[in-house]
Amino acid sequence: MALVLTSNVSEIDGNNPLGDGINLPFQYHNYLSQPLELEANSEVAVQSVKVVKNGNVSLDRDNNTFYVFTGKNGSESQDANGNQEMSFTTGVPRLAFMNSDKRQTANVNQIAGKIEDGINHTIGDPCLLKSQMNTTGIVCDPKRATSGAFEGYEIKFNLNLSASNTDIKGSTNNLFVNQFNNGGTIFTHSYNSASGILQTNAGADHERMAVVGIRPMSRVGGILGVSFKDAGGSTANDDQTGDDVSWAIGLSRYVDVDYLADDQDDIDYQDQNPPHYIGNAEGNDVPFYDYVVKSVHSDADNKFFLRVFHTIVDDSELLPDGSSGLSEIEFEYWNTGPASASLSGPIEIFDTSASYGTGNISELTYTIENEKVILAVASSNGALAYTLANGGQANKTHNLKPISLNTASIYPRLMMSSEVVDGNHFTIQKYNGIVLDTPGIEPDYVEQALEDAVEDRTSYDWYGQQIYWGREGGQAKEIDTRYMFDFADTTGGPGSNGSYTQLGLNGSTTLNASVVLITAPDFHFEPTTGANAQELLGFDRNPIPTPSTDTAILKTFTSSGVPKLISKDSLFVRLDNFNSQSFNGQMNGPSKILYHLPKFDSSGLETGALFYEPNERTYVKLNNTSKLAINDFDLSLVNANETLAENIVGKTIIMLHFRKSRM
Repeated sequence: MALVLTSNVSEIDGNNPLGDGINLPFQYHNYLSQPLELEANSEVAVQSVKVVKNGNVSLDRDNNTFYVFTGKNGSESQDANGNQEMSFTTGVPRLAFMNSDKRQTANVNQIAGKIEDGINHTIGDPCLLKSQMNTTGIVCDPKRATSGAFEGYEIKFNLNLSASNTDIKGSTNNLFVNQFNNGGTIFTHSYNSASGILQTNAGADHERMAVVGIRPMSRVGGILGVSFKDAGGSTANDDQTGDDVSWAIGLSRYVDVDYLADDQDDIDYQDQNPPHYIGNAEGNDVPFYDYVVKSVHSDADNKFFLRVFHTIVDDSELLPDGSSGLSEIEFEYWNTGPASASLSGPIEIFDTSASYGTGNISELTYTIENEKVILAVASSNGALAYTLANGGQANKTHNLKPISLNTASIYPRLMMSSEVVDGNHFTIQKYNGIVLDTPGIEPDYVEQALEDAVEDRTSYDWYGQQIYWGREGGQAKEIDTRYMFDFADTTGGPGSNGSYTQLGLNGSTTLNASVVLITAPDFHFEPTTGANAQELLGFDRNPIPTPSTDTAILKTFTSSGVPKLISKDSLFVRLDNFNSQSFNGQMNGPSKILYHLPKFDSSGLETGALFYEPNERTYVKLNNTSKLAINDFDLSLVNANETLAENIVGKTIIMLHFRKSRM
């Protein structure tokens, strides 16, 4: 007669189970340094079992929805009563689903995966997703006690530092694509990733160049640097770049690319652009930019000047429904902004009778720091440099407009007139783009150059989602027309004076923004209709939880209560390496199962730390006709179909009782 204690951990008192190899909680191997001798005709029974069992969750439309908000959440975004006011921010709560409306059952590990996946597909902010810059991204794990018992979930939002920016201008010749080509020849170009040279194709008839980056720009100090020293200038009108515009270097949200005329000789920009875009002085059938620097010819001086524009609210011309829309408005950097004291007018960049010189302004950089768009220009020899906008001026009209949720995924957009000469080109000096590496959000960037690219972007680009679902005129328009984008508004905001302070980077040089998890409807965070996951996530009495960790680079939400679990399955103990034999009728054959662990343990519990001790042991013969020396024990916990019970976690102990058969 012998009692043998087996466990998946080497230390009897250890509480931290090994999670792989031969020491899984539901399948493990034990070895005796001295063999155990069993008499002939022995038999074995299970004396007792201690396990930690994950229960399951029933998931359906009644508990599968929550929201996530990122941005301002404090005095700068609160009304006079101290309540959060969404219209004082540049975003909205994003709805996250954990599954379809169909009812399904999942264990806590699967639920954690669904939470993580739901946030990843709705957050709409590539800076928060796993990428070459943010190697962790958004993570959800079950929270466990030292015993391995389930205690809820930990949802972690990891933020990347500006030091993690990488220059990807040399990563691929497909970095910039002619998304407006649609198989025709209206726009053609070439990009050399080694030299950074971006140019129109040479020939007697120069096709225009209209290129858009397909990797979103980092907003954690990300830079787009472009030299236009060799871009030349053209006084001929070109309806694609604009009258008297030789070239344009801008940043833009994603725009729909499906609108080319049948003869592929023109683009219907008014169909491609946001539906609430009024246009510029030339109308609305013009290219859209959120921010753009243009080389504009002056007939009076016969020179080209550097002009800056951004797309903001225009109350002077209303949309057909009577509401305000967006127009491309000039940012007069010589009158406002940090360089205004040094400049008396727009910067001359090119004289049609001469080329750019090394002492002339010929390089520009866009830098994005959260909501701030910083624009700087310089000469190629470094002797002359100006910061034209920095997002930090007290008067909102002295800044370029802030980045919003609509532009959280923002891309370079460059155009060049068809009237240039052979060899004219831009040189991309630097580009801090984001290469996503989030499970389920790993787009094929070449495929995104194709006509139906918007469907590929919906997994990470919030505005792309709005295009795909035909909702640009809803929340997207509402964000675009808030008071911080209306430079004529002097009464909006928490101070009722129209002022707005743009969010930048914090001391750790990462996004200075709050993350808010919303698990039940809250009228201060609109819209949050249908949020119902508070019980499932463990926030039953705290539907908008305070982060348990709130640092510059990590925001963690930890369940304040243990979500209720259900257990629907019985489990079985199997002794794999002995010559015992039982039978499994469900599987229509022999088995090595020794013992049935019913749904409820000896204390009436069905999940968590469970203990089983049968009132009467059932012995199974080992079928040994002679003495047996045993060193090894291979044990498994299985389901009725003999598959491994992977919902067993933590430390497992199985006591076996061996004796000489009494029959």
